Amino acid sequence: MKLALPFALNNEFYTERTDEFNIRFNPNRNSIEKLLEFCEAFPNKRINIEYTDNNPKIPDILGLRVKHPEVYCRVKDGNMAKCAELIAQGVPAFMDSDLPAGNFSELGLFLSLGVSDIYIVDDLCYNMSDVYELCHEHGIQTRMILNNIPSVIRDAGSYIKSPIFPPECVHLLDRYIDVAEFDCGKPFDWHRLGVYYRAWFERKDWHGNLQEIINGLNIPIPNDSLITDDWINFKMHCGRRCDARATSKCRKCEQMFNIATSLASKQIGVRREKNLGETE
Repeated sequence: MKLALPFALNNEFYTERTDEFNIRFNPNRNSIEKLLEFCEAFPNKRINIEYTDNNPKIPDILGLRVKHPEVYCRVKDGNMAKCAELIAQGVPAFMDSDLPAGNFSELGLFLSLGVSDIYIVDDLCYNMSDVYELCHEHGIQTRMILNNIPSVIRDAGSYIKSPIFPPECVHLLDRYIDVAEFDCGKPFDWHRLGVYYRAWFERKDWHGNLQEIINGLNIPIPNDSLITDDWINFKMHCGRRCDARATSKCRKCEQMFNIATSLASKQIGVRREKNLGETE
């Protein structure tokens, strides 16, 4: 799973580990020549450019791509018409996380539009294998903000059935999510990123309540007592059958949560084996 982050000067640690830079470009304060210099300084990085006025200049972007073919546009504020215009003119583009795909109807719309990337949320998180296969058939990258609940449903953080992915399941997400991001506020808080990066990319573990590292989570989940792999691997492919079928008796999410809560009340944790390929 690749990592996409903003850029900051004198930040070599994350610069080396970043696969894609998410750049906000203000055309009223910066020149396209400066942007070109930045792109040329990182020939091996993909550059996702978001115009602050949400009005990318197509000739400028096409000119940048001549020098740096891995320049993409990220379109915000749900402006799908602008995204379609960019794609029609040969600029690879995708919608910001404020307009993700949450069901197969929305996914089909994005596929027909020809976007380069898609943020996956809600129902699609329970059909990961099918979603990933469809996206890759169309040459589309899947993206997810790891420290947010990937859902636009109201009060998603209050329900254990919501798509919640602890750091321990990053090896499972890696099968279906191409690019990971972190929500560290505006302006971007690099100290917060350090906590998230260590949890998901270095330790692949979190000791304590998941509320501490997952934004919007309103229920305490004692992560040390959670049987993560079994639950999350099931959840990624369950099709949310508990709500999709009137006859479904599936209560796996509630069962896993109740087991974790009960174990935590007795100060019992779950020993997790190292994932295949990991070392001490």
